[in-house]
Amino acid sequence: MKSVLNALRRVSPTTLVVLVAVWAGYKLWDY
Repeated sequence: MKSVLNALRRVSPTTLVVLVAVWAGYKLWDY
C-alpha cells in the first residue's frame, strides 16, 4: 500500500485526473 501511495505522489495531477476520468468512463460504460 505504501508503494502505491509513493507512486501516486510521483504521478502528475493531470495524469491522475486523466486516469480517474478514464476509469469513471469505463465504469459508466460497463454499467
